[in-house]
Amino acid sequence: MSKIKRNIKDLFEINKIYAFLTKKEKILIYLLLVCLLISSIAELIGLASIIPLVEVIKDPISVDNFLIKNYLDSIFELTGIPRINIAIISSLLVVIFAYSARIFSQFFILFTSAEIGIVLHNKALSNYLKLPYNKQIGEITDNLPYFLTKGITQVVSGIIFRYLNALSSLILFLFLSGGLLIAEPRITVLFLFSIIIFYFVINVPFFNFLLRGSKKIYSYNKEHLDSLTGLKWFIKQLKLYGIEEKYYYNISNLHSKLRKLNTLNNFIGTYPRTLLELLLILVIIIIISLNAQSILTNFTSRLIFCLLIVQKLLPLFSTLYASFSSLIENKYALKDLLIYLRLSYSKTKISVDVSYKKISSIEISNLSFKYPKQNRFIFSEISLSIDLNKYYFLKAPSGYGKSTLIDLILGLQVPNKGKILYEG
Repeated sequence: MSKIKRNIKDLFEINKIYAFLTKKEKILIYLLLVCLLISSIAELIGLASIIPLVEVIKDPISVDNFLIKNYLDSIFELTGIPRINIAIISSLLVVIFAYSARIFSQFFILFTSAEIGIVLHNKALSNYLKLPYNKQIGEITDNLPYFLTKGITQVVSGIIFRYLNALSSLILFLFLSGGLLIAEPRITVLFLFSIIIFYFVINVPFFNFLLRGSKKIYSYNKEHLDSLTGLKWFIKQLKLYGIEEKYYYNISNLHSKLRKLNTLNNFIGTYPRTLLELLLILVIIIIISLNAQSILTNFTSRLIFCLLIVQKLLPLFSTLYASFSSLIENKYALKDLLIYLRLSYSKTKISVDVSYKKISSIEISNLSFKYPKQNRFIFSEISLSIDLNKYYFLKAPSGYGKSTLIDLILGLQVPNKGKILYEG
């Protein structure tokens, strides 16, 4: 249980992204929330307009609702349009506005996700480029191409978009279920309770599989990309040693594992909706079969409204479930991206602000240097005098510090001990 709690807590890592957004993206998020509220209210009103519309069609004169009756009478007196036509036109306009707002909201979600992705990409890249050279060596540079291409895509499409889409579905769900609760409290409680229990029972057995699978998918993706990206560096060795088939087998096997895990994860994220729809249809058929006469004779506008709400709530639950699965699947991409977003940088201690034309010699005095996390010194108290009017030939096996010495002279690396003096 503690592992599940820890992993659920990891899902809220997305909130930490907010701190890295600019004022523009924060305003976009607030505007999106307003847009989602308006579209959700409009959609509820559009569906609720079915109730008075049916009542008006039944009897356009004797309408129970005082406000609707006054509205119909006022428009009729001004325009002479029959009350039934007024009700139909009004209902159509409300529904068209509601779904136009919903379509705009869907585009707004995609647009906001893209803008956030641009900011995160630029922030991570900027942080990396501002690091001192000695901090850029190693995994931080090796992993950068993956994180700023496929990794950022996973975060934007698999987390940010899914998160905003789930927020949209949740807001609409609250409004629609509220409307259903007012119309039919017992049906609402029974429906929501059944749906929640259903998704809980369906999801729990696969929760740990999703966690393990998502970690493997992320690892396989990165390994697959790294292997193909680095191919140009060892294609000659593959030919010389005749190991193309072994390389092919390894890459093919890796990609096969990746595809199979993706298939299972996608299936787990989508099949509950189909199963749920099947169960609901079976329940409806059974209820109608047992109470056919009473249901058909009392088929009211309120019942139509309830059926419309229920058919709207099913996709919302499916969206929330799919979003939850996607957040689990891509959480490791977010964790790695946060590493780059949190990079702290400082100016190097060495600053050589002089033209090479003014330097005649370089003196290295008792210099010692080793890379971080290494016990062995590459250089230990070496001294060297370099006359820039002469040519020097530096010879040593690979890994003995030729490039490191140049980096030290150029000020890209900082020695642990000793001095480098520029004279002239």
